[in-house]
Amino acid sequence: TAGGEAGLTYRPTVRWSTGFNISAGIARTKEDALTQFASSVIPRSVYGAVQANTTYALNPRTTVGVGGITSKNWSRLGVFQTSSIFAVLDRQLGVHWFVSVSGGPAFADYSTGVQTTSYAANSSLGYRIRQNTLVGTYRHAAGDQYGLGAGTTNSVLGAWNYTLRSTGWQFQAGGGQERLRGGGTGSFDIAQASGGISKSISRRLNTQLSYSYIDYSGRGVRGVSGHFARVGIEWIPLLRDLPLRPADPDYRAIPAGSTPKTK
Repeated sequence: TAGGEAGLTYRPTVRWSTGFNISAGIARTKEDALTQFASSVIPRSVYGAVQANTTYALNPRTTVGVGGITSKNWSRLGVFQTSSIFAVLDRQLGVHWFVSVSGGPAFADYSTGVQTTSYAANSSLGYRIRQNTLVGTYRHAAGDQYGLGAGTTNSVLGAWNYTLRSTGWQFQAGGGQERLRGGGTGSFDIAQASGGISKSISRRLNTQLSYSYIDYSGRGVRGVSGHFARVGIEWIPLLRDLPLRPADPDYRAIPAGSTPKTK
């Protein structure tokens, strides 16, 4: 698998933020004597996605927003396009707990002649204590990201993040299960595990390195796996501090792009 991603975030005030993201890549199954059948079932695919969203912080604990995403996947099985519009709510429940929920209509248009209207939903519950953050997520989406032409994808994921304060280092680990159903291509179960590290070089520059392992099963296929490595560089070309305004007594002056701290 090879791909790339680029994003742009504009934050004119402490409360309001608008973002745009574009990504693309190519994925294929290694072909040899042992995996010729697997590669005929899990096809090579080229994918691309565009997402835009805007959020507004009602107060230090509550943020609301709206957005949309459209993605397209080209594979031997066909051309699959999905789009969704969503609303999002983020809420800090206390000193440690936080929650995020989002959802909206989703639309799928496949070259095989299938056109469906369903929904996309995402819910996360997290817990922070000292330098650790734990997050559990359930996600329902139209289509799939593997070029298999599934009708829906249901995911259960877990993640852990550890931050070394004052050093800029972060360590991540996670895993979960995806279930692909419908769409005329049968059912797939996909297990995944991942780990990574990141380092903040400065307020404007951040580097990332991650590795993922994915195991496929379904349609008579077992023991087919994928390995993904990712190297990323995040650069903020323009960064300015936003001064405290009298109309925002709940906020302190914080750098643009950072998260407001709760009292």
